[in-house]
Amino acid sequence: MPYTHEFGVLDATIRHSSYDEYEPERYDCVSVDGEWVDEFIDELNQMRTYSHSYDRPGFGLEECGVTLIPYESLALFYQVVKAMMYTHESEQLNQLLAKITQAQVEQKDMIHFGL
Repeated sequence: MPYTHEFGVLDATIRHSSYDEYEPERYDCVSVDGEWVDEFIDELNQMRTYSHSYDRPGFGLEECGVTLIPYESLALFYQVVKAMMYTHESEQLNQLLAKITQAQVEQKDMIHFGL
C-alpha cells in the first residue's frame, strides 16, 4: 500500500504548544510519495528540526509523526531535494521545491507529517 509524506508552511505568527493533529489541509500541504522521501531522508539527518513541538529539538525528519522544520534549515532541505531532481524527475518533488521556496520567501517554518 503506497504511503505519502505531507509538507506545508507554518504561520510564522502563531506557534502552538504542540502539533499532534494530522492536519495537512490546514497547512496547504503537498504530498510526496514515501519512496521518494526514503531516497533522501538519510541526507537530512544533520538538519536541525523539532519533533511535534518547539520544545523537542532534534535532527532530520520523523518517519512517523510530525516534524517542524525551522526557517534556518530550509536551505539544506532545498539543496537535498534539488540534488535529487538531477537524477529523478518528479512533479511531486517539483511541488516540494516550490513549497520550500514559498517558506523561504515568506521566512516561515515548515511542517512535515510522516506516515
